[in-house]
Amino acid sequence: MHKYARYNLALADQYTKSLPHGPALNFCKIPLTLAYGTLDVLALGKEKLSRSDVMALVNRVIAS
Repeated sequence: MHKYARYNLALADQYTKSLPHGPALNFCKIPLTLAYGTLDVLALGKEKLSRSDVMALVNRVIAS
C-alpha cells in the first residue's frame, strides 16, 4: 500500500510542478505535503500525524 501511495504522490508532484504559481498550486500544496507526512509517520509505525506535526508541515508550506 505504501508503494502504491508513494507512486501516486509522485504523480501528484509532477502535476503540481506543472502548475503556475497561483491559487491552484497553493490549493494543492498543503494536502500533498500532509499526504507525504502521513506516509512518513506510518512507515515509522505511528497511526497518524500529530497535531503539532500537521501545524509544522502547514506552516512550512505557507512560508515557502
